[in-house]
Parts: sequence; structure tokens; C-alpha cells
Amino acid sequence: MLLGRTPLPARGDWEGLIADNAQPVVLRRKLQQLVRGFPNLLLEDKVHTLAVHFRGAPLMGNAVRRRVRSIVRPLAPAYEVLEGNAVVEIRPAARSKSTAIEAYLREPPFVGRTPIFIGDDVTDLDGFAAVLRHDGIAIAVGDRISAPYRLADPMAVRCWLADLVAADLVAQVKH
Repeated sequence: MLLGRTPLPARGDWEGLIADNAQPVVLRRKLQQLVRGFPNLLLEDKVHTLAVHFRGAPLMGNAVRRRVRSIVRPLAPAYEVLEGNAVVEIRPAARSKSTAIEAYLREPPFVGRTPIFIGDDVTDLDGFAAVLRHDGIAIAVGDRISAPYRLADPMAVRCWLADLVAADLVAQVKH
């Protein structure tokens, strides 16, 4: 359970989550034990969120999902499980990509700007929803999820971003 939190700043500062017990440490330890016995599983530690990737062991997917849900169940409702493409993500329920976007859009230099969010998995859907609430642009990569706009693959994303930068540079030179 979370006792408190600091505001989520857009200045690049870290947000501190204050837990009332050692559950996040226990959670991390149990997930480390889960992946330790299987070389094709990967635990991604994002400090406040954890993700167990099983792309290297797709046949273990159902077992990994069940085991992670059972590990996280005692921590509900403070923590939740999101299932994506060959990944199970565990995060504080009070935090998401949507809450981060909302926080950024409340602070300069983002106030009044058009947000753009690019994602490729179901774990990105709340980010899409947040930018769309602010008349932004949601772009799906690949065909696993839907958004108003789509790019074929990561290379297409890089090309699109390069085109945006080049167009902005041309506009600056003309002025």
C-alpha cells in the first residue's frame, strides 16, 4: 500500500513512491527466483515496475503468467499485473503511462502542446488514451494493437521521426 507520493514533475526529476512495507523488495526477490531457474526468461527491473519477459521461452507463457499473478495477488490493490506480448508487467496501480503523460501536460514546456505517443503493445493502450483525451496523436507500431495512426515497424518510426526533425530544421532556416 502506498502511503504518499510526490508530484510527478515534467522536469525529469524522479518521482518517489513511498511504500508502507517491504513488499516491493519481496516481490522483486520472488520474481528473481522465478527467472533464475530458466535462462530464457528475463526480469527487467525498472525500479518502480518489473517485467518478466518470456519471448525466449514462448511455451512457458501460460505458466509464467499464472506464477506472476500468484506472486502479485497478495499485493493487490497496490500493485497490478499487465499482460503484453511475451511479457508480464507488474506496476504500482496508482501509476501508468497515462498518469505520466497527464503530469507532463500540466507543466511547461508541455502545456498546450500536442502530445504524441507511440506504442506497440497492450501495455501502451493507456498512453494512447491519455494523448487522445488531449487531442494528441496515438501511433501503433506493427499490427498487435490499434490506434488512429500506424507505422509498420521500428524502422518506420525512426524514419518518421527523422522526417519530423528535417522538416522542423527546414522551417527554421526559412524563417
